[in-house]
Amino acid sequence: MPEKRKSRPGAEWLHHTLPAMAADPTTVPELAGELSRLVGRLIPHDGYMLAGLDPSCFYHRRNGYRPDTSRHLDRSHAIMPTEGTDSEIRIALTLGGVPWGGLTLLRELGNRPFSETDATHAERLADSLAAALKRFVAARPLRPSRHSLPPGLVVIGADDKIQAITPSARAWLGQFMPGALLASDEELIHRLWDITCSARRSNHPVLRCVPTPDGWIAVHAQFLNNNDNNGEGEGEGDPGTERRVVAITFQSAPATLLLSTVSAWYGLTPREQVVVGHLLQGLPIKGIARVLDRSPHTVIEHLRSIYRKTGTAGREELVASLIH
Repeated sequence: MPEKRKSRPGAEWLHHTLPAMAADPTTVPELAGELSRLVGRLIPHDGYMLAGLDPSCFYHRRNGYRPDTSRHLDRSHAIMPTEGTDSEIRIALTLGGVPWGGLTLLRELGNRPFSETDATHAERLADSLAAALKRFVAARPLRPSRHSLPPGLVVIGADDKIQAITPSARAWLGQFMPGALLASDEELIHRLWDITCSARRSNHPVLRCVPTPDGWIAVHAQFLNNNDNNGEGEGEGDPGTERRVVAITFQSAPATLLLSTVSAWYGLTPREQVVVGHLLQGLPIKGIARVLDRSPHTVIEHLRSIYRKTGTAGREELVASLIH
């Protein structure tokens, strides 16, 4: 008898499978590759671009747009033919009203364009993909950082080229960007483009926290105080700020910066976040209870919930994981 063809998995199967598998990959490229493989069983594609957004930030692509053209995705229909791409689907990864990232699927020229059915499938998978992105981070117990690098610095010029980069900055980038030590300046700028543009648009320092197997990295971007800048604008969104020099620094994320990010990804409640803040200040349980006007028993219950969500064994490990 002829062998029966295997049917494609439905969106319902992927709805349960995607979040469950996200705890297994240890790096962003591994996560992106597995998500692409599974989604491809329902929506075949030739390339993808996966991004995690603030309060965390990471990115990976395969057969995606080249770095110099991917900065202009607002003109994607003009860009696609030059990139050998015939069609794309962009999926906003939103969960509980919070945007966690985005996934773009691509098909090459000569292949069948994405259909309305493909777009419907993608829309139905958005919540599950967002849950997978969040689980990728939150499934890992919070642990003290193992980073030992000195701070790193990259300077992005008004011409959108790297003016300076320290060896430690390349090493930091290598923690979440495979091949960064050998990557071209163009590829590095591509990975830093979002935070560079954010700093230019806001006219204020911008922070991103990036998860890695060895701990969280804090990435800061702000205008460089350079009298040679051509930009004269000072207000937020002023066109004069769009071409200014931006300095980007890398370091192990300190507790003061990491707490809000950890709270978002690990699902801590506002009250639990306040309790952790008091722990970092060294307050005992009775002291926290007094400040919050709650019983010590209530504080202990909050702590149990915090330890469970973050995968920490107790107060010492939790505090050590945040202050390194």
